[in-house]
Amino acid sequence: MEAAFTDLGARRVTANTMAVNTGSRRVMEKAGLRFVRSYTGDWPEAIPGSEHGEVEYALTAPGPAPHPAPDPAPAGPDLAPQG
Repeated sequence: MEAAFTDLGARRVTANTMAVNTGSRRVMEKAGLRFVRSYTGDWPEAIPGSEHGEVEYALTAPGPAPHPAPDPAPAGPDLAPQG
């Protein structure tokens, strides 16, 4: 996880698995990810257990989020250079 935040500059790491896949869920938790939500997907080929839905886990980088860049001023006729 540290490499995702330091080397790659990620702000958030997410992982998904089937709700019934307790082994994968435990690995995500041991890696520091926390449960975010349950959801259902419309998969073209359902596999056993998919009727119970999916789960999403996530981990956000420590520290404050970077400030977004300000929007550039809109160009218009009153902002055109004079000369």
